[in-house]
Amino acid sequence: ESFERDGARLCVIACAAPNATDTEHTMETLKTVASIVGVDDQIKEEKAHVVKSQKRESRPVILAPKQWDHEHLKQFLAHKKMNRVQLNETHDGKALMKMSVPQMRAHLFEDRDKELA
Repeated sequence: ESFERDGARLCVIACAAPNATDTEHTMETLKTVASIVGVDDQIKEEKAHVVKSQKRESRPVILAPKQWDHEHLKQFLAHKKMNRVQLNETHDGKALMKMSVPQMRAHLFEDRDKELA
């Protein structure tokens, strides 16, 4: 009845998705709304230009301390100027991460706390 009566007003509510994966559905929704409202002759659809993705600079892989091998751990300690630390061949990042601070003091430093060792 509201489509036929002269004084009637029409309200159309449409839902458009904001993500690119639903572009086709959004376009169809907007075309349907435009045809109901009567402005479908004003729709102009343009094809978008595809932009090729730019290559990103490759970043060096950063390892977590628990993944460090013995050599990496030695390099880190030398860089931090921690000369008092005495590592043996079994010490790697994983072994160090398992130690508490008192255990590190007892096992790794020159002035070891003998009672904690």
